[in-house]
Amino acid sequence: MSRPSIYALLALALLIHLTVLGRLEIFKAKPDLILLVVIFAGLFLGERPGLEVGIVAGLLKDLFVLDIFGINIFVLAMTGFAAGRMNTKFFRESASIQV
Repeated sequence: MSRPSIYALLALALLIHLTVLGRLEIFKAKPDLILLVVIFAGLFLGERPGLEVGIVAGLLKDLFVLDIFGINIFVLAMTGFAAGRMNTKFFRESASIQV
């Protein structure tokens, strides 16, 4: 996947997060689709793009979710970077992933 398609996926995840998933609770926990997109970008694109997508996702989340500004930028950027560090240890063609 290219970066524009990751950013389109991120925008779609933000839209779904703000409209549908904000009201959904499973055992007092809310699902975070934006976090999944950041982890996906880090695993499949590498450290730097994972960090970049994490920063953009955190900025968008901080702008739309009224919380402490900057905390989502830091957390999602570090998550994207950490997922990108595991890029070399992650086998995309593994049979367990395809199931």
